[in-house]
Amino acid sequence: MSTRTRPKGASTVGKSLRRLRRAVGSSLQVRMVLLATVSALLIGIVFMTASLYSVRTSLLNQVLRQAQADFAAELNRAQGGLDSADISDDEGSYQKLVVNMAANVQNEGAPNMVGVFIWPDDSTARRFVPVSTAPGDSDLITPEIRNAVVSNGSHSYSQMINTADKGQYPVPGIVMGSMLRPATTGGIEFYAIYSFADQQRSVLSVQMALLAVSVVTSVVMGIIVFLALHSVIRPVTKVAGAAKGLAQGESDVRVTEDRTDELGTLQRSFNVMADSINEKIGQLEEAEAYQRRFVSDVSHELRTPVTTIRMATDLLFQSRDDLDPNKRRTVELLDKQVSRFASMLEDLLEISRYEAGQTSLNPDLCDACDLVRKVVQQVAQIAGTKGVAVNALLPDHKVMITVDANRCTSILRNLVNNAIDFAEDGPVQLRLAVSEQAVVFSVRDWGTGIAPEDLTHIFERFWRADPSRSRLTGGTGLGLSIALDNTNLMHGLLQVRSQIGQGTWFLLTLPRDVSEQLDQGSAPVRFQPGQGLDVEGSFEEAAS
Repeated sequence: MSTRTRPKGASTVGKSLRRLRRAVGSSLQVRMVLLATVSALLIGIVFMTASLYSVRTSLLNQVLRQAQADFAAELNRAQGGLDSADISDDEGSYQKLVVNMAANVQNEGAPNMVGVFIWPDDSTARRFVPVSTAPGDSDLITPEIRNAVVSNGSHSYSQMINTADKGQYPVPGIVMGSMLRPATTGGIEFYAIYSFADQQRSVLSVQMALLAVSVVTSVVMGIIVFLALHSVIRPVTKVAGAAKGLAQGESDVRVTEDRTDELGTLQRSFNVMADSINEKIGQLEEAEAYQRRFVSDVSHELRTPVTTIRMATDLLFQSRDDLDPNKRRTVELLDKQVSRFASMLEDLLEISRYEAGQTSLNPDLCDACDLVRKVVQQVAQIAGTKGVAVNALLPDHKVMITVDANRCTSILRNLVNNAIDFAEDGPVQLRLAVSEQAVVFSVRDWGTGIAPEDLTHIFERFWRADPSRSRLTGGTGLGLSIALDNTNLMHGLLQVRSQIGQGTWFLLTLPRDVSEQLDQGSAPVRFQPGQGLDVEGSFEEAAS
């Protein structure tokens, strides 16, 4: 089998065109220079075409008038010589007269006369051999002009032709003809061929000069536009680079204010904007730091009284059976609300530790299935209250991983609580998928789903998709944020997909040993490309 390969030249041209296309598309300066150069070249070509047409028409009219005048003069001279000649009956003398006549016309005619042709008419009384000073060009005299001359010999006729230059290139010319009338009866056909080779060369010289001027003008125009644009684009490019640096967090970047025109205004405006942004960022950072200190201080200050309240509530709760029904109900409600408040306080303390950089991992070898079962037990009461069935489809064998068990449990509990909130009486399903390097925890519900515009915010602190929703689990909107922080701390990956009316699906992917980095390609289950609720890979088979 033979394979066809592209010629090397074609490949090089294709690459050059692609590079030019990229340069034109990505650079305003290149576009404008190319536009100016091409425009100047097109204008030059139009001007050159118009000028050439005018010059050629003028030269053609001039040389036609000169040829007509010269032919008329030579025709009269030949007729005069013929009238004054003493022609004997000797045909040799008559032939000699005709030859001399042709030679004299050729010698005394215009320099661009390339040939003289004298032929006897069929009606002439004296027969002679046709005479020509350029026998090779006799075929340029067409039957049309001969018929016109013979039929009305009292006029001169002309016909445009193409003659051959020295380089055998066709050049314009003209054939002119008329009749000479000897004293005897009949007539003599008289023709002359004029070449416009000199005029053709003049036109070509003018054409090359105009073309050179057009090309030089286009190049000069391109250079002028390049220099003009460079002086404009360079400061704009510097401002764009500074803006890019500012967007990437380089808050101290500024541009040099070295101009007094509109570009100088742009430079000054950018620097003022950068200063204003830095000032606003400083104010926000100060407010955020104040907020963090306030939350941290309040959380720590509340820890002791909440612990005391928790102890007192536990004592009342243990003796609730000795109380009347109204007091017992009050104690049970107090116990729930104190537990909720203690959980919220723990979340705030956890956030404070993250912000202070005081978090640490305590990895230990444990069974992933046991972690899932523990979470199911912890959420059983709230799930039962909301009528949501939480199912854990786990294998009958252990799945040993080295993780921080408390943080892993916290992540799963927050994910399951979120699923219970949005399950709408539907089930919540937990599954496992394992490979040699990674483990995937799946939390899936078939509830209301989360809107796309809300899905991008669910891991933000203090954010909830529906603040008006009645949530028995309470909370501050910190659960999923803490789950993401814990995931990152264990070098994991937390992903979510959701669709309205079809539910929400979380995938928690962790390395089997959190002391190592996660290779996402080693995940046994991952979401398929797109936004649908579909995964590729398989989960562990559940025990029967």
